[in-house]
Amino acid sequence: AAMSRSTSVTETWVCSKGEAGGISGIALREINALGKAQGHPNIARLLDACVNEKGRVAVKLERPKANLKEYVMSHGALEATLLQHLSYHCIRGIAHLHSCGIAHCDLRSAYVHFDPDTAHAVIGNFT
Repeated sequence: AAMSRSTSVTETWVCSKGEAGGISGIALREINALGKAQGHPNIARLLDACVNEKGRVAVKLERPKANLKEYVMSHGALEATLLQHLSYHCIRGIAHLHSCGIAHCDLRSAYVHFDPDTAHAVIGNFT
C-alpha cells in the first residue's frame, strides 16, 4: 500500500551491542514483539531490522510522522474528540498486543504516532 503524505519510514531506535558483541536481548525482544504483532492497523509496520556497520541493531518502521509527545509540546492540549480517537486506537493496539501474548511495559506519548488529519494512531515501540 502506498504511504500517505503523513506517513514516513523511519529508523526508530538503534540498540547497543549485547554482551560478547552479539545482539542485545532487548533488541531481540523488540524485533520479536514487532514481528508477532504485525498486520494490525494500530501497530507500526515493521519493514526491516538489521545490524549496521557499527554492530548496532537498527529497526525501520512505517508509521505516521507525528509523535504524540512532540505534537502536544508544539500544539498544546489536544481537543477532546482527537484525544478520544487516539485513546481508542491505542486501546485497540494494546488489545492486539495482549492477544499476541505481548505485555507492553512502557507505553508513553513518544511511542504513539498518529496522522493529525485522520486521527489514525499506531504504537511504534514495544520494549
